[in-house]
Amino acid sequence: MGEGNIWRPFMDQGIAAWAALMARGPVSPDLMAQWKQFLDEWIAAWGKALEQAMGTEAFAQALGRYLEQWTAVQATAQKASADMAQALGMPSRAQLSNVVRQVTDMEERIEVLTDQVGALASRIESLIHGSTPTRTQSRATRRRGQRRAAHGGKKRR
Repeated sequence: MGEGNIWRPFMDQGIAAWAALMARGPVSPDLMAQWKQFLDEWIAAWGKALEQAMGTEAFAQALGRYLEQWTAVQATAQKASADMAQALGMPSRAQLSNVVRQVTDMEERIEVLTDQVGALASRIESLIHGSTPTRTQSRATRRRGQRRAAHGGKKRR
């Protein structure tokens, strides 16, 4: 079976199912039951035809060629997109990802510094008033724990 004839069995089986339904006689009062039966037979016919067509060496080769061509087109499009962005002076996807990672790291460092300044302020306050400071989990520590949990417990760097 050539590549151009791959759909012929689908159509032949579909037409055969339709002809069988029409050969049963006039439409019964239970039109929905007839319609369901027709759809079931149609789906079975298409399933059989697809199974037969997809199980052939010709289909496997055609699919392989299609995937090779798609991969080549995709790679060409990605390169063209990156070249255009570079020509326009725009950052690449890798550069943007790197900036996002750096900003996230800076946010985490700022949170740590904020917590440390808060702890120092609490310590100074306690020294001035003569009380013992209480230790609580900082907001940054809680956020780092939540981020690690979301990334499977891995420490980011």
